[in-house]
Amino acid sequence: MMNSRLSVRRLQKTATRGTVRAALYVVGLVAAVFVTIVIVFAVQARVRLPDLHPWHRIEVGGEFRAGGAAPKTFAEYLALEDRLFEEVRARVIDDPAVASSDAVSRYNPNSIPAQLALGERYNHSYELVPSQVHGAVLLVHGLTDSPYSMRSLADLFFARGFYVLVLRLPGHGTVPAGLLQVRWEDWYGAVELAARHAAQRGGG
Repeated sequence: MMNSRLSVRRLQKTATRGTVRAALYVVGLVAAVFVTIVIVFAVQARVRLPDLHPWHRIEVGGEFRAGGAAPKTFAEYLALEDRLFEEVRARVIDDPAVASSDAVSRYNPNSIPAQLALGERYNHSYELVPSQVHGAVLLVHGLTDSPYSMRSLADLFFARGFYVLVLRLPGHGTVPAGLLQVRWEDWYGAVELAARHAAQRGGG
């Protein structure tokens, strides 16, 4: 009887080891396939994709940085943005050697995206202020996006009497290289500044 129990336990241990080995094999196989796909796409990107355009590489100075010299009010933050977008217009949009010729590029001065990005406020941080304020809403876009993506939601809250502040996060909405130097602390600092302002405007 004892020998039978030992045999059963050995069989169970052997089966468990076999299951673990099979699971590890499957995990290893999936990881190998994933790494292979990434390498293939990386090689294709290097070989087949065109070179970067000048506007990919241009960096603009004076972006919001959390710390001692950072804007202390939302009005100062907006003034900083105005200077940033003026630099983008001067160095990218108004320079034929740098501007894009793509019909749907926001770096093509004649394109509709360029008018939306630079001709209107929706690529910048902006406020919507109702005649009677019932509260405040702060909207923050996602990574690589801009305040434009919050437009419908902002209009919805505004129509219901809310003060709405839509924040452009540092590194966004200007040029692609804007995201190279930005830190999470800069995003946190900008959101904190905007939240204080929105709370004041909403009566908080």
